[in-house]
Amino acid sequence: EYSTNAADSHIAAGAARPIEITTPNAMSPFFKVRDFGLGMDDADIENIYSKYGASTKRETDTQVGMLGLGCKSALTYTQQFTLNAIKGGVKYMVAISRTEDGSGVMEVVDKVDTDEPNGVEVVVPVKRNNSFETKTRNFFRFWETGSVLVNGREPDKISGRTISDRTTLVSGLDKDYVVMGNVAYPVRQDSGLFVSNSYHRQYGVVAYIEIGSVNFTPSRESLHYTKVTEETLTTLRKEVASGLKVAIKKNIDEQPDAQAAIKAYNEWARAVGTSYNSPVPSELDWNGIVIPTSVSHPILTYNLYSTRYAVNSTGYFGIEKYYNCPIVYGYA
Repeated sequence: EYSTNAADSHIAAGAARPIEITTPNAMSPFFKVRDFGLGMDDADIENIYSKYGASTKRETDTQVGMLGLGCKSALTYTQQFTLNAIKGGVKYMVAISRTEDGSGVMEVVDKVDTDEPNGVEVVVPVKRNNSFETKTRNFFRFWETGSVLVNGREPDKISGRTISDRTTLVSGLDKDYVVMGNVAYPVRQDSGLFVSNSYHRQYGVVAYIEIGSVNFTPSRESLHYTKVTEETLTTLRKEVASGLKVAIKKNIDEQPDAQAAIKAYNEWARAVGTSYNSPVPSELDWNGIVIPTSVSHPILTYNLYSTRYAVNSTGYFGIEKYYNCPIVYGYA
């Protein structure tokens, strides 16, 4: 919530620099989000932070926040957090806390002149055993390059095989995601962006969409499967199905030689499978040259240490064996 609010403030202010995230450590047990956007003065703080449901972003499709709950979300984790707001050369230090009956209390504890640039820093104290480091790494891997620094560094980004301008096949993901306003929403399995009959799924599809293309639950943890959401997912599903066939063919044809084409074919087959509905063709065609996907020969193998089935007949070798398995035949 705080990082997307920070990004929204940069959009509104036209700030080109990244927001800054600091994860907790033993010397500083705080999670911090700093932006360099519009900033807030005491009137802004009172109007936004003292009212649940207040939002300045409901009428725009360029910013993510719209529920008016994100700025208070730290109160679901801790009893108190701090806000440092800077605007027009004045810095406001605000303590926001939750009382025993659950109500919120906001207090401006200090107000000083400063030469710091406009912006807001949210400082949340964390519990001793926490997973902020892992969750921060997983969350920001979907953000655009140059939009965020984590502990002073660009976070690792997801990467994979390009399907279309807005969709990518990423190995190692166990589900598909749609990314809207830098927030990655998992797509439930029965609404997946690409479905194959491969038993061992080794990939996920990540699609970047415009703000407003899908609806999400108030917790912002998952998609709300409304008509708008379903229509967008249907469009993406068609885009992925057609785009994969084109991407696979293009990637194979642009390989420099037949061996590289075989390797590319195998990598696609491992990623999405070769079942009847797979976009990977059953026949390997490299720039009009058909390469067999298996080689067949009546080869006998003998296992010295086996008492049963010591001699076996191997009918064929799959294409992946071409690289590292010499075949010797013509001998008794």
